[in-house]
This record gives sequence, structure tokens and C-alpha cells, in this order.
Amino acid sequence: MDIFWNTGEKDLIKGLDILGFRRFDQNFERDYVAGITTISIRGRYLSMLPWIIADYYKHELKIATDGQAEFQKEEFYAVLRRFEQIVYFSTLSGSEFGEDGNTYGALGSDLFSDLRAEFLESGVINTDGTIGGDSYPTYLRPSSQFEFLAPSSPIAKVTPRGTEAYKVRHKQLRGCPLMHAIYEDRTVNKQALLEWGKYFSLNGLIHPECSEERTLLLEAISQPVTEENFEIYERFVGTTSWVLDLIHLYPNHTVSDLISQNYSQTIAAPEGKAEWAIAWFEYDLMRHFHFSTELFLSAFTDSLIETGGSDAESVLLMWDQEFTSNADLNEIVGSKLTYSMAITELNKSISSEFMREQAPISKIASQPPAERAVYGLLILLVALDHEEKVSNQYKLMTSSLPHILEIKSIISKSHKNTIRNCMKTILQKIIIESHLTTSWRKMGQGMQCSVRFFPEGSTFRATGTRVNAGQSGTRLENVLHLMADTGLLNRTSDKKFSITN
Repeated sequence: MDIFWNTGEKDLIKGLDILGFRRFDQNFERDYVAGITTISIRGRYLSMLPWIIADYYKHELKIATDGQAEFQKEEFYAVLRRFEQIVYFSTLSGSEFGEDGNTYGALGSDLFSDLRAEFLESGVINTDGTIGGDSYPTYLRPSSQFEFLAPSSPIAKVTPRGTEAYKVRHKQLRGCPLMHAIYEDRTVNKQALLEWGKYFSLNGLIHPECSEERTLLLEAISQPVTEENFEIYERFVGTTSWVLDLIHLYPNHTVSDLISQNYSQTIAAPEGKAEWAIAWFEYDLMRHFHFSTELFLSAFTDSLIETGGSDAESVLLMWDQEFTSNADLNEIVGSKLTYSMAITELNKSISSEFMREQAPISKIASQPPAERAVYGLLILLVALDHEEKVSNQYKLMTSSLPHILEIKSIISKSHKNTIRNCMKTILQKIIIESHLTTSWRKMGQGMQCSVRFFPEGSTFRATGTRVNAGQSGTRLENVLHLMADTGLLNRTSDKKFSITN
């Protein structure tokens, strides 16, 4: 019997946190990056957002007949949409006034294709108040964390720091013709962008004319105005100091390289590490744990899809029969691996170098189910070993997470068991239970359906959607993009960073 539930309904089944474990590393990381998200990529939006909000308020009051104006949400978002278009095309044109023209992270890049085609052909854009509008929801949180805005309903209040940003930009933009195209649909020619684009371009803080705004932004990401945000700033400044030191030692590396380097160094010599080095070690450790469990989930789901439905015992039997210990696995354990190998023997055999460097995520996740599940177990065992080494000297939050404690208990009771029996217990008590509990909870709360299989007696039936095992994208990369926008770092097209001379 083949059951395919919601197959093709991409709006219902997505690659969500379908075990409930990714939230731990995502929430942990969020506390160290001052609310910067995986989509809040560029720094200048932080100073431009309070400016456009304040300017909109003043514009509405100016045209009001009685000196009072009621907030009009649709009108406000139309202004934001045109503002985003001016920002995008100013950034795109930057290569003609001393910038690199890098539009990475510019909001609307995927929405403005028709406007872009028109611009490249005719040299003009017609601002459109119906396309875009993501700048406010995307940058509200980081703008609030850096004290440019204070969240309130229906729209954020501009703080004293945000008012300073408004004053700086208002002074720069006196007589700017682009402002007319922000408040109503207008035609903008390329010459206006070339003359005024530096004040809107995401790369424009490098210009001497924008130095005051740049100084304000640098101050905002390093110094709190109020004591209540002291801890947010302490963690953020600690993180940026730590990562700048790493970049100084390892220039022209990606953020993933830097995080991996820190992880490797911490395992090799955990003594005397800075608080921030340990924090980012723990973040990566959490990612190892959730990647290992997602490998189990993806392997189990694929096997259910292939068989049309099965129980955990039958899946383990199939894996045992289909497993081939390839050259990569043999190198990791130093011998030919089998499902009948005891956990104690496996633990002793794992190379000390495994998972110290950045793991080949895609290569591991694309292995056949039987081999993929073994990788999941190997990564799990190594992560537990690394957690124990570092937690002997530092208090780690990871050590008290419920699913980690449960995994530790299973492994400690499985030393004399075979790989196959240990995997069965992990599947039943950690993977299957966590996935179903998380999926039913989300559906009960009206959230998107993420269930990959469901029970039918002792048999599990697949819904037809596979699991893409992986790791969460890191917000730290966007912190470095912010720092590059302020001129502290150089950034290459392949997202490698170095200290600005």
C-alpha cells in the first residue's frame, strides 16, 4: 500500500525543524548576534529604516490639514516598497560611482526582475508601490536590538538613536529628486541614481560624504544607549571581537571555515579559552547533534518510501543486509565496519580527526540509507565525546538538553550492544518519537504540516516527502556582512572575509 500525503503541496510540507532540535542551536546563536537573522544581511538597512519611518511620519504630518495624521498601513508599505527599489537600483549602479555593485542581500532582488530589465534597456525605472515591502519585518528586530527603533503597535517608534540617523540622512538628502519617487510612483533616470545613489546604496558607506552615517552605525553596533540592553551588546561585541581575531589569523576564509577552525582548536586545547570561543564551539556542537539525528530521520524516511511502509525492526534488518562499508567509513574507523560491531569497539576505533574539520554535509547526506544512518551514529558518538571533553572545564548548556541526556543514556546502556541494536533504540526513543511529537504539536497549533511518516499499528507509512538532512545556516555570516558594509572587513564574491587595511 503506497500512501503519499500532501505530495507536491510545497506550501504545506517544507524543510522545517521537523525533530524540534534545530531550535536549540538557532536560539543559542540568536543570543550572540543581537537579533540579526538569516535574512537580515546588509548593515545599512539598520540606519536607513529608522530614517524612512521618521521621514514618513513627518511627511504625513506636513500634508495633514489639522496637524494630525492617522497611520495608514498600506500607504506606509507602498513608501517602503519604493524605498527598497531605490536602494536596490542605487546599489546595482554603484559600480559606476566607485563601488563594486554587489547587490547580495538587497531586498527585492528576486522581485524586481521586470524593473531591472527595463532599467538595463532604457536607463530608467518606474517606482512601483505594489512590489516589495520586506524591509520593515526583516530589519525590525536587529534595528530594535541596536536601539534605532522601539517595537510598538502598529509600527515601531523611532528612538533617540534612530532620530540621530534621521537627522544625518535628512541633512544629506536635501534637494534629492529620488525622494519624490519614494512617496509616489515616478520615473527615475539613471543620472539621478549616479548623482544621489551613494546615499541609498548598501555599499555606499565607503564614501566620505557618508562618513557621519557610517560612524553612527559603528557606534550603534558597539555601544548601548540604555543599561537594559547591556547583555545583548556584551555578547555581540564579544562575538565580533572573537571573530575579528580569527579573521586576523585566518584571512580570506568563509564563516563556516572560521567556526570549524574554532571548534577544532577548542577540542585540541580547551584550556583557557575565551567565553565567546566556547560559546561558538557549543553552537557548532549543537549543529553536529542535530545533523546526526536528521541523518537518522532521513535514512528512516527514505526506507519507508522505498518499502511502502515498515516497522523499525524491519528497517534495521534491511539496513544490515544492504550496508556496504565504503572506503571513507573504513578510514574513519580504521577497519571494515559492520552492523554487528559492538558500540564499545566502534567507539575505540573512530579516528580522533573525524568531525574536527568541517564535515562534507552534502556528501554524507546523499549516502544510501544504511550508510547514512551509520554516519549519523558516528557523528553522534564523536559529538558526545567532544561535549564531555569540554564540559569537564566549562559549563555547557548542551549537557542539560533533554534529548542529549536521553541520547547519553541510550549510548551508556548500549556499550555491549551492536550497532544495529543501538540504532534501533535511537530510532524508537529519539527519532520517531521526537518527529511525531513535534509534527502533531505544530499541526495542533495551526502551523505548517511537516510530518514525514505516521503510524498505522506497528507499521509506519511515509507521506511521500523526503528529509534533507543538514545544518542551519549561520547568522554569523550576516554579522560579517554588516561589518563589511561599515568598512571594517573586505568581502569577496565567494563570501570570504579579511581585515581592512
